[in-house]
Amino acid sequence: MSLTFPNIYKTDKYKYYILLPIALVLIALYFVPHIKYGVEFKGGSLVILTMNNSHVNTNALRTVFEHSGYSDVNVKLFKTTFGGRIEIEIPHTEKLSKADKIKDTFVTELAKTEKLEFEGIKDKSKLNESLKKRADLVKLASNLYALNGDKPNVDLSKLSLKDLNGLLNTEYNRIYDQYTKDITSILSNNVKYSSISIRTVTPVLSERFLSTVFQVVLYSVLISIVLVFIFFRDFIPALAVLTGAFSDITIAAGGMGILGIPLTMPSFAALLMLIGFSLDTDILLTMRILKRASRTDAREHAYESMKTGLTMSVSAIIAFSV
Repeated sequence: MSLTFPNIYKTDKYKYYILLPIALVLIALYFVPHIKYGVEFKGGSLVILTMNNSHVNTNALRTVFEHSGYSDVNVKLFKTTFGGRIEIEIPHTEKLSKADKIKDTFVTELAKTEKLEFEGIKDKSKLNESLKKRADLVKLASNLYALNGDKPNVDLSKLSLKDLNGLLNTEYNRIYDQYTKDITSILSNNVKYSSISIRTVTPVLSERFLSTVFQVVLYSVLISIVLVFIFFRDFIPALAVLTGAFSDITIAAGGMGILGIPLTMPSFAALLMLIGFSLDTDILLTMRILKRASRTDAREHAYESMKTGLTMSVSAIIAFSV
């Protein structure tokens, strides 16, 4: 006994079915701004704990971090075959964020200062500018020491650029080590775990990640539009393919906003794969209709293509569910 569906294209009212995907896209667009960024895109630390059991009160652990001065901490518990796995997203403290900005500015200005000092050997007009840049670097290093409540035991203005960079890195590492030590201490006093992993992304690096992501999306969209129009050389089929891909990615992003799935590097990669899967499917089905529409009933072939598309989608859903 075969399962058959009525051909919705045999009736003139089939055009009204477009209201459903339009409604889904509009609902998804409302929830897209609610997508939260993961550690990679907002900065902070991701702590992963492996435990022999899965009996942990995540709310109590979140409260402990809040009482320790860490706000907006996200704690997730996953039950695995080998026990429990806790993922904790912890934003950077104000102190560490300021240290990150100082270090990033120092690294940028250091390269400029080294270039000016090299040029000053032959061009004396560059010498005064390099001295001013050096003074700015010394000030940045002093600010980092002050941020940590320390004072340098040497005259920073008399150090070479290499030594000044070394001292700044040492002082920054002290701030970062204290940050990780405080987190580890809180966890050790409240959770029994067998292993711990801490991955940190600075706010400066997260801004670069986010900027890169937007560039990748922009280039992907532009290249897809150009290739689809070159492939079909007809406005209507190309627009149909691009509309399908846009709807797929929008509804998926809206689902992330509804279900609270954060935008991370893995989820972003999944969205890019979805774009490719959608374009591939839409191009295949559109070409199938265009090639045979002149020889057979167009509505009948649209129905056959619809069944093929549903079969591909359902197969993919079942495979990923397993």
